[in-house]
Amino acid sequence: MTIDLKSLRGLDAHRSADAELAARLAELESEADGRPFSAEQLAEFEGILAQREELAGIVKELELRQAAVAEATQKPNGVETVGEARFNAPNVISAPDNIFDLSAYRQQVRDVEDLPQAYRDGAMRIIEKASLPVAPDTDKARARLADLVEKHKDEEYGVVSRRVIGTTAPIYQEAWARYVSGGLQAVPSRLQAALQTYSDANGGVAIPVTIDPTFVLTTDGAVNPLRDGMARVETITTKQWSPVTTGGVTATYAVETAAASDAAPSDVASPSITPIRAHVSVDFSAEYSEDYGPAAIASELGRLIADAKNVLEAEKFVNGSGSGEPLGIVFALSGGASVVPSAAPNAFALTDVDSVEGDLGDRFISRAQWLAARKIYQLARAFGTAGQPANSIYDPMSGTLRGYRARISNNMDKTTTNDSEPLLFGDFNHFVIVDRLGLSTEFIPMVFNGDGRPLGRRGIYARWRNDTGLTTINAFRLLTIGAGS
Repeated sequence: MTIDLKSLRGLDAHRSADAELAARLAELESEADGRPFSAEQLAEFEGILAQREELAGIVKELELRQAAVAEATQKPNGVETVGEARFNAPNVISAPDNIFDLSAYRQQVRDVEDLPQAYRDGAMRIIEKASLPVAPDTDKARARLADLVEKHKDEEYGVVSRRVIGTTAPIYQEAWARYVSGGLQAVPSRLQAALQTYSDANGGVAIPVTIDPTFVLTTDGAVNPLRDGMARVETITTKQWSPVTTGGVTATYAVETAAASDAAPSDVASPSITPIRAHVSVDFSAEYSEDYGPAAIASELGRLIADAKNVLEAEKFVNGSGSGEPLGIVFALSGGASVVPSAAPNAFALTDVDSVEGDLGDRFISRAQWLAARKIYQLARAFGTAGQPANSIYDPMSGTLRGYRARISNNMDKTTTNDSEPLLFGDFNHFVIVDRLGLSTEFIPMVFNGDGRPLGRRGIYARWRNDTGLTTINAFRLLTIGAGS
């Protein structure tokens, strides 16, 4: 491979040429498969190295020239000069003509400190018009994306904004679709640079934000109510989430000019939650790839990954052991001080519902909700009598139990025998889901059976990270049948 360097014009063209040469080096290495190069391969390899060395010098010169021109022509920030008069002008940042070109944003700002705002504005414009095929509620998903961009706009010079811009670019989406259908060899050299922009150190390639379930809401609550509005959800771009929690501070009255007393609590803690890896493999036949191509695989892949992710999290957020998986809320509360025993063994009665509700502290009652399986709510409805009709206990139309919102999770116990834990009540803002933004995909060229024989299937390995934790155990009450009865 040889590039006519004399025909190139501009910094971006030279950088793209270097990316193409780098991609060809990777192809040559793959073709050699660990063996010495042939004479033809060796000649091409040495030629590419020489061209890349020459390109490096040209790129460095163009960067220096560009910086010098920018410095020479830059006006004082926010100041315009007319004759001898000087007046402040608004520092307006306009989006580049190609809203997906990250490098163009640098040309639109006067100072590097303005870049996060520029990226944020570009990401917001993209979100307004983006297609979100995995989201059951497009408006809700757009709002979630916009919140994430706003929350992280100043982190690492707009790391979330840049991911939205870069992975929704048509060139990136085309490159990713080709990659997941046939691996790197299926990605043309003209697209290699775009794909490498969002490749991680472990060989994973970022899934486009529009189908990334760590960015886009992919559940309507039917599967995973904890994620859909019940629990506190924190998103991070770093390794760990560390809040400060406390049982509360004490306020006092005082006379005029009296010094305030130290109300700092003695039970301040800083629990940390470090997201752990979850993964899934999606297989498809070679024939499917040949017959339907990259576009069909890409459109299905996001939906399949999102569904598998929702099902896994719905179970583990309730019952996870916390060892190599999230700490489920029921598992965390089981056997502890928040347990409320049933009135009788092997039985569930209306008095148990009222005991659980009545035992929760006043501090948490205003935002309290119920969590139980659908079958348990139907049992509660059967407690109705002439004085207390069924709808006054559990009303499926309004979704309330004893006047508090009742959410359904069929991962809760459905039985009411001894040792079952069928009913949970509390302020779920004290149960935290921590998501590490970004989902990576890796192409598996061939899937084998247990005997090591090829199955004629390819696969996509997807991985993401999250975890859960309790910040205040006393914010919940868990009914346990037979406990101490």
